[in-house]
Amino acid sequence: HKPTYESMQKSLEAMKAHCLQNGVTDISMPRIGCGLDGLEWDKVSAILREVFEDTDIKITVYTL
Repeated sequence: HKPTYESMQKSLEAMKAHCLQNGVTDISMPRIGCGLDGLEWDKVSAILREVFEDTDIKITVYTL
């Protein structure tokens, strides 16, 4: 199944909870959900910022 913006937000919320419970302070990732999955990076990036804005978790996004 292809991701939706709603499923992306739920997944990122779960990732945030995991990070907070396990002391994760840095995350590196590609532009998840974009490319072949078809989501727009501007929208995914906004969701990512919204989900993690109240944390000190550093997120680095790599592009190829």
